Amino acid sequence: MELSFNLKQEQTLKLTLTPQLRQAIEILQFSSLELLEYLHEQQMENPLIELEGLYQYIHDVPVESSRTQTEERNWFNQVLSAEATLQERLEAQLLEFPLSDEIQQIGRFLIGNVDERGYLDISVTEAAACAGVPEAKIEEAIACLQQMDPPGVCARDLKECLLLQLRRLAPDDWLAMRLVEESLEELAQGKIQQLAQWYGVSPGAIQRAYDRIQSLNPHPGLAYSAEAPRYLIPDVQIEKVNGEYVVILLDHWLPHFRINPAYHQMIQHADEQVASYLREKLNAALWIAKSIEQRRLTLYRVVECLVEEQRDFLEKGKAYLRPLTLRQVADKLGMHESTVSRATSGKYAQTPRGLIELKAFFSHGIGTEDEISPERVKLRIKELIDGEDKRKPLSDQKLAELLSAEGICLSRRTVAKYREEMRIPSSAKRRRYV
Repeated sequence: MELSFNLKQEQTLKLTLTPQLRQAIEILQFSSLELLEYLHEQQMENPLIELEGLYQYIHDVPVESSRTQTEERNWFNQVLSAEATLQERLEAQLLEFPLSDEIQQIGRFLIGNVDERGYLDISVTEAAACAGVPEAKIEEAIACLQQMDPPGVCARDLKECLLLQLRRLAPDDWLAMRLVEESLEELAQGKIQQLAQWYGVSPGAIQRAYDRIQSLNPHPGLAYSAEAPRYLIPDVQIEKVNGEYVVILLDHWLPHFRINPAYHQMIQHADEQVASYLREKLNAALWIAKSIEQRRLTLYRVVECLVEEQRDFLEKGKAYLRPLTLRQVADKLGMHESTVSRATSGKYAQTPRGLIELKAFFSHGIGTEDEISPERVKLRIKELIDGEDKRKPLSDQKLAELLSAEGICLSRRTVAKYREEMRIPSSAKRRRYV
């Protein structure tokens, strides 16, 4: 056997991310608030970095909140109504009932076991064992709590929650009560005709009872769940000036990044070890400054492109969003797709239509003669369903056929997917008998 050895020379190109490049990528992806936090951290680590007006700017941050100016003005009147929890409301009502001290104490214990939905999250047996009292006492306290507002509170399951509301709000509707007690599953499946036969009534009567049940609240406690307001800081502003949209970077509130010039003199006169340390920190500070400026330029160019491509979206709303991908924007700007993704990730624009996440400007198209966005298709599906005969609602297949006639080619499965995303029931559940 003869052995032979061959040498093969192969040239490969490999990109290695340096720490500086990783840092630049990280800075590009930061939102304005994250950038502020990052700069503060760097200032603590690098003695050459100075942030002028840091604390002044923190108080000048432009904040977009879900609370309106009217709510801000009336904040004092809202302290109790907005911040009182469900448990606090129940405890306040408990004091109004003429109960013995023992039942009052049991009631407070049970209120502590009411979850955010308003349901009692402990069984009678468990409650009796924990409180060291007979189960009859627990039942007595529960009966008292279930008379409180909101109707349906302190129920142990969905069926009891709905029945509590019906007994309070519609005590004479025997059919609705029987449907909840005996046929809730069939009702949820939309078996109107079958239920009409079972109960010996017309489909219209079942439909009316169904409508009443649907008007009830399956989670009465959620209306009182304390949720902290969510604050968002826009990174850019899109403003219409003389009929044209203008992009404005909202970074004026960020502290001014500068390098302390005194350290230049120190580098020249310090010993080699100290000078080496200071040069390292100087280079790091210079790279951060360069990365911040590159972030500003990239963000501006990307948003300017989004505005140019999605003018109709800004003018008329979400239904007019054009198909636009990260790659299309990247190709137009001569950037990498990942750069566009990082520049828009987690960032918001203040527009004439309100606060909009930059990712919302992107949308994949649907195959038509002129590609349109899924949002536009969803709007058309909703329009068709809104205009249908409710006694003979349009099936997903029929919707697909109607869309196809308009040049929008979708499968029945895709139509069903879009319908479900809009939380529109199937045709069987949309059918009405009155």
